[in-house]
Amino acid sequence: MKLEKILNIVCDYFGYSPELVKSKSRKRQYVIVRAYFYYFACKRFGKTYKEAAQFVNRKDHTSVVNAFITIEQTPGFIWAIMELSKIFDWEKE
Repeated sequence: MKLEKILNIVCDYFGYSPELVKSKSRKRQYVIVRAYFYYFACKRFGKTYKEAAQFVNRKDHTSVVNAFITIEQTPGFIWAIMELSKIFDWEKE
């Protein structure tokens, strides 16, 4: 799956525009959405950390590594992963 489609699905789920998520903003809500994007791009669809980071205008893979730590500590992490996984499964059909 293309990175653009992954980002669009994650942004739709959380109700944010991809442009805001790709912006330089460090507001928590955008950081969380970015983290879910990284999670699915890298862990489910096999994109490299560098590819995922560059797609959302980040310098390098350290953004991705830190994002995994961030979302694993976020309340509702498992629930959101399960819900988004269902959406990605539907998109493949």
